Amino acid sequence: MIQFNTLYNISAGIYFAFHNKNTKEKSYGVNHSANKKQKVKEWFPIYKFENMTKENYIIHCLYTNFKYPTTSYRKTIDKMADIPKKETALFKEEIYHYKKYLKEDIQKLIDEGVTLDIQSTIDRYWRKEIKWYTLYFIIMSISKDGLNDSIIQKSRVNKKIIYNIEKLLLYVSFSEDTIQKVKNIIITNNLI
Repeated sequence: MIQFNTLYNISAGIYFAFHNKNTKEKSYGVNHSANKKQKVKEWFPIYKFENMTKENYIIHCLYTNFKYPTTSYRKTIDKMADIPKKETALFKEEIYHYKKYLKEDIQKLIDEGVTLDIQSTIDRYWRKEIKWYTLYFIIMSISKDGLNDSIIQKSRVNKKIIYNIEKLLLYVSFSEDTIQKVKNIIITNNLI
């Protein structure tokens, strides 16, 4: 059973990491006064989360901030309370078995014989044809500027998804070896 202080520190730490543009490190905690925590405890739906494992709660927080960004910490917690655990479990599955899903995405693109650019790749992401990390790997393979590419920067919607991916990558990382292997597969199969 997770205690309120742990729930608060994890959710607030992740929320502020996603909402502070200058944050370059993951955070699972905040340094707030006991008075501030007590005020939050009065409305925080502890019963919705206390039976989760710490790992599942962290993933639930990451998923909410990534998929359903809000304008306030309270709205984020309200949204978290409404998201079915099954939805978060699918996100956890995507993360833990990313290699499998990445291979499936890339194989589907190879089979279609497409040549991708940044905008068409982002469009495929919005149509749920590829996962967020496939989008990430393709953009990193296409653009010498990576996630700061000018095509991304021209669109507020594109910037937001890339921003959320960058924040998620504070918590979910890929080895340099994996990144290089995926880039090589994308390039050798003429996807870009």
